[in-house]
Amino acid sequence: EQLWQLSQESVTTASVRTWLNQLRLDKAVRETVFNPGSSTIKQLRKALADAEIHATPQELVQWFRIQLSPPMSRVQGRQQPVEASPHRLAPATNTPPETVGQAEQPPGEAVDTAALLTALQHAVDARIPTTEWRTTSAYTAAAEEGRLFLVVGVRLRTRSLALGLDLPAETSNPRAVDDPRQFSWERFRRVVTVRALNDIDDELLALIAASREHTRSGRTTAYHHVSLKQLVDSGMLPAGTPLVFVGRDADLARAHISPAGEIVWQGNSYRSLSDRAFSALLGPGRASVNGWTQWYAELPSGRVQLAELRAKYLAGQASVDRRLEGAG
Repeated sequence: EQLWQLSQESVTTASVRTWLNQLRLDKAVRETVFNPGSSTIKQLRKALADAEIHATPQELVQWFRIQLSPPMSRVQGRQQPVEASPHRLAPATNTPPETVGQAEQPPGEAVDTAALLTALQHAVDARIPTTEWRTTSAYTAAAEEGRLFLVVGVRLRTRSLALGLDLPAETSNPRAVDDPRQFSWERFRRVVTVRALNDIDDELLALIAASREHTRSGRTTAYHHVSLKQLVDSGMLPAGTPLVFVGRDADLARAHISPAGEIVWQGNSYRSLSDRAFSALLGPGRASVNGWTQWYAELPSGRVQLAELRAKYLAGQASVDRRLEGAG
């Protein structure tokens, strides 16, 4: 097929010229919608804001990555054997859980991770309709009533998904491997690998449902993962805002927030609010600190704890979710 592109038939037909134009268009569109700082993403955020829908640039980029199929690479116009596409997504309708993941797929052929993630989300939504999805630059998370019961990471090297589950200690299943290094949460040490659409089956959904039930039992804490970058992008914590680290009833350090959502302190940038450098401010031997409760933002309205800003952000996201559910 690749050699055919060099043949006389190939270079003298309109199909190749059309293919080249489509390839350039495909590349240009992807470069635009995959760039959080592009004017297109900014205009789309403004249009969504007018509709009272809040979305960060990163969330929009992630949405496009999931929705767009893999980059085009084949010349169209040749007669090709009819074959199943490995990138076909699971249907968006109310497909019964037992049928999701059984889409046509050539044996042994890898599936794009975006297609796997989309199929997984459809299957989980069909099984647990109250699922709330959150996406960060590192992983995708599923929660219910603010409680996280599933985290999904992408393994680019093996083109697979790593599913972190909060399962009871007595759960015995060969697919749920004990791997505390995969995710930063201790309770998500049981990891299931998804390599193909057929891996998204009843057994996997039963494990996810068990994780959800274990989370609902009250033995876990509420899911509050919000990044500083999300607060910056939302406008709740504008770049350049002064920050104060408070401890022992005194102001122990002053810093400011960068456009990238990092704490700039003493000439260094820190991604984590709870970096060990900050725990040392509370005294020698202090190994950890909850930065959300120790750092305060000095806003025009006054000093506000970052944990309070996080709560307001989450409340706003929940309000948007409810409006979307009502519109649906």
